Parts: sequence; C-alpha cells; structure tokens
Amino acid sequence: MNESLGFLLSLFLPGLLGYVWLDLLWRPAHWAAKAGYGYLLGTIFLAVIFLAWGSMGLTLTFSSITIVFLLFTLIPFSLDSRVSLGSKTCDCGAHTTSWKIWIWWFFLIIFIVRFGGLLLEVFWRPLYPWDAWMNWAPKARVWFGLQDLIPFVHYSQWPTQSLSSSAFSLGNPDASLYPPLVPLVQLWIALGLGEWRDNWINLPWFLCAIALSLAFYGQLRMLKITPLASLLATYLLLSMPYLNTHVALGGYADLWMAAFYCAAVMALIGWTSTRSSVQLMLMLVMAVGCILTKKPGLIWAATLIPGILLVISPKWQKYLLSLFTIVILGTLATTHQIVLNLTESQQLILSADMLQIPGFGTFPITYHSVSQYFIDNIFIRNNWNLSGWLILLLFPVIMFVGKSKQSTTPAALTLAIGILFVFFVFTFTQHYQAAANSTTINRAIFHLAPALFYTAIVAFLFGNKGTFTPAKRTTSAN
Repeated sequence: MNESLGFLLSLFLPGLLGYVWLDLLWRPAHWAAKAGYGYLLGTIFLAVIFLAWGSMGLTLTFSSITIVFLLFTLIPFSLDSRVSLGSKTCDCGAHTTSWKIWIWWFFLIIFIVRFGGLLLEVFWRPLYPWDAWMNWAPKARVWFGLQDLIPFVHYSQWPTQSLSSSAFSLGNPDASLYPPLVPLVQLWIALGLGEWRDNWINLPWFLCAIALSLAFYGQLRMLKITPLASLLATYLLLSMPYLNTHVALGGYADLWMAAFYCAAVMALIGWTSTRSSVQLMLMLVMAVGCILTKKPGLIWAATLIPGILLVISPKWQKYLLSLFTIVILGTLATTHQIVLNLTESQQLILSADMLQIPGFGTFPITYHSVSQYFIDNIFIRNNWNLSGWLILLLFPVIMFVGKSKQSTTPAALTLAIGILFVFFVFTFTQHYQAAANSTTINRAIFHLAPALFYTAIVAFLFGNKGTFTPAKRTTSAN
C-alpha cells in the first residue's frame, strides 16, 4: 500500500468508523459530538481489534486490519441508506445576533492558530517524554518489528522464559502489566506508514485533543447552550497549559485518560438529562477506554457507578450511602480490616494501616501533609491557567445561588469520589513523594480536570433553571 495513503488511513479510519456508527445510532446529536466521540470510539475499537487479532495468533499487517475497519465502517450504510458524512444540524439553538457570530469565528481562528502550532510541535519533536520511551513506545516498536503482539513480562520472570517462547521485558518492572491502548495506537500509525518514525506515531495525540474539544463543544450545544458560550467554554478547556503540554509532548497516556473520562462524565450528564440510550452506551464504552489506557482507569471507571446508581434510584441514594458508610466503619471498628477474596490468589484488603489492591500493589497507610503541594500546583503555578480559580469560584455560586440541578448531581457525586481518591493516594500512601516533587500529582489531576470543568460550566450556566430547557431555534446553528 502507498505510504501516504496508508498514513492517511491510519489517521482518519478510526474517526470515520466511529462517526458513521454514531450518525446511524445518534441521529439527532450535534455533528461535533458525533465527530469527537466517533474518534474516541474508533480508537477503542482499534485496540479491541488488535487484541482479538493477536489472541488468534494472526500476523499484524496494516492491510488486514484496514479491511476489518472498512467492513465495520460500511455496515451502517447497509443498515440505513440515510447515513451520510454530512454534518446534520441538531435542534440546539443558534446565534441570535451578528456580533456573536463574529466573536465565535474569532475564537475559532485562535483555536486553529494555536493547534496549528501544536501540530508542528508533534511533527518536529522526536519521541521525548520519559514515559513514552520507557513504558509505551518500546512495546509498539517491538510489535511493529515482529508484526506480532509478543507478550511483555516482569523482568524477574524474563530469564526463566523458555528459549522457544518469545517474551520481552522493560526497565520499569510494572510496565509489563500496563494496559495496551497507548502502544497499540502508536503501532497502528507505524503500520500505516510502513516504517517507524518516532514523531509521526504521536500524531493521534493531536487528534485526541481535537476529538475532546469537539465532544466537549457538541455536548454543550446539545444542552441548548449557545454556540458562543459553548465555544468560550471549549476555549477555556483547551487553554490549560498542562493539556497543551501533553499534546506537544505526545507519548504519555494521560491525555487519553483525561479524554475518555471526560467523555464518560459528559455522557453521564447527557444520559441523566435525556435518558438517551446512546449516551448511556457512550458512557460505558468510554469507561472501557479508561480501563484499556492505564491501571488507574479501573478506578476512574468505578467512580461512575455511584452516579449511575443515583440516576437509577435517586430516592434511595441517601439510604444506600448511609448504609454503606455504616457497614464500612462498623467492620473496621470490629475487625480492624476488610478482606475480600476476589480470586483464589487475590485479595482486596483495607485496614487502618494498609491497603492492598490486586494489580496495583500494597500501600502502607500513613498520613502525609500535602495540602500545600495541591495548592501550589492547582492555584499558584501555571499548570492549569485560571481553571482552578474559576472552578473554585463557580461552585459556591452553583451551591448557594442556583436551584437543585438533578442533571449534574450524579456527575458531581462521581467527581467527588474521584477527588477523594486522588487526595487519599497522595495523602496516605507513599505516593506523597510524587506530590512533593510535583510530578505525578499533576497527571492525576489531569485525569479529572476536563470532566470537572465541564460539570462546573454546565451547572453554572443552568444554575437558576434547575432543568435543561430548549432554546428558541433560529438559523445558522454552529
């Protein structure tokens, strides 16, 4: 296959597949939401296809995976002839005055200029981030060279491997246990190119940021928020310096985690307010994306469960939470530990001085004062621009000025649990050192930041309404 054609197909096939399926199943949705979620959906599908292909022992070739992609892309057209690649306009409201249209285009031009610069950064910069060449890219490089998903094992097990079996190890002893989505994304681009290029394999990071912004904007528009307010909110999201850094320094897994988790929380809000089955499906699939991206993705996916339960049974949630709290505290008070036998060899143990999570490790629980590090990284240093201050100012307004907002309460509960998880990890485990040196703390915050920002913006814009009400429909909806 021609190198240029293969490269273009590797970039755009995942997004095309996701878009046509959403165009079939989610017809009234805003085109931006279809495009953004479509790319994320296609990327998850890509990882699943690779894993299924490897489990069958088949040789990894770009043409064979491409054929599978094209077949699944054509299915929606065979199911419904009305599927098109055009941008259907949803009934989302529109601009009401001409000056708002001009401001909308002004900010869109700023986006194009800014992301044009980030695209050049990705093109010009070789594989640079430590995590990229320590944990993720080596897997993709080996798989590309051998055209096989050769297993990676813990370095302590590697010398005992039989000479007849192929296994690799990495310098980071835990990297062999990391989920596969990131190296599979890099592998896909390399297969499309037909060669290994350290910089070009990270172009999906640029597309991931674009997909996140499109999904963010599209979901806001479907909540009847005006085009200008939606674009300004998207601008505030994409102006976060830490997000921009993870686009320019492609290769980390955290941008994908932030995108999948934010997409899941946005879908949770959409499902809560509309009971759309597609929104529910997207939330669950994006949760799978979290699990396939990083080990903490399982925790982030689990934080969605209380929000889901709150939507299903809002009247019983306070009783369930109270009962859960009493059971936990009562068990700790009487036995001093909780032990759950997940399998014959794996136990989940929680006690006053130790936490053991299968697949994650054992963590001694000791209090460490890290509040100043949170304050420095969120509010003082320029990691998040003014986002930390903005969210801090929005929530009091939401709580004390706005009415009760059923549509954002489940998402707020989900995010509150996520915040408590981050606080616990850096306050009570040995990971406090990563807070002290300002490394992993920002990456953990990054997983939550876009979703937290979206929820705050939605709750604030509807602070005095209580429910989502359609805007009057005019012309030229963006």
